[in-house]
Amino acid sequence: MRYGRHGSRTSLEIGPAYEITSRKPRITIHRAFQVGIAVYPLAQLRAPEFCHGFLDYFVDHQDFELIQMDTDSLYFALSASKLEAVVKPELQSKFVN
Repeated sequence: MRYGRHGSRTSLEIGPAYEITSRKPRITIHRAFQVGIAVYPLAQLRAPEFCHGFLDYFVDHQDFELIQMDTDSLYFALSASKLEAVVKPELQSKFVN
């Protein structure tokens, strides 16, 4: 029987056969970075989707104005105190449901 050590690999010689055990010397997980790579492009898609898919559809352009938008925030001004008050009359039932 003979043992050998080469970096991150250990070998054991047993007669005409070898048993080799290997491992990575260091494992680093960057989950925050990987999650950020996935979340950021999705946020960039969802913000305009909300503006054009929701606000433009349910609210008349004269009743709201976009002030500022970022990946995690959206600021807009309404011509009324509540969003329900500026929804187009023909889409009121669809908006509530």
